[in-house]
Amino acid sequence: MEYLRADTAAIRNIREKGEVCLRKAEAGKENLAEILRELNGAWSGDAAGAFVFSVSEELKKLDTVLSAMAGVLEYQQTAAEEYERCEAQIEETILALS
Repeated sequence: MEYLRADTAAIRNIREKGEVCLRKAEAGKENLAEILRELNGAWSGDAAGAFVFSVSEELKKLDTVLSAMAGVLEYQQTAAEEYERCEAQIEETILALS
């Protein structure tokens, strides 16, 4: 029956590592946003405005990436739960046939 089992522990392990990476990336993004706010107040002019605008646009893109990453992690969680549910059903069915 072991050949019918998915490696849900591996799926969960990958998800946990992904969550750690996501948290680090989110913290880095927040740090960058804070630095940008500080820098924005430290200088002015066209170059400053262009720089702040450019970095702000990149932060929006980073938000999109981080959101997608969080979605992937959620799908991994759902997959692990679904595999475990299916394994339990298969085991029940096999035991009922025995």
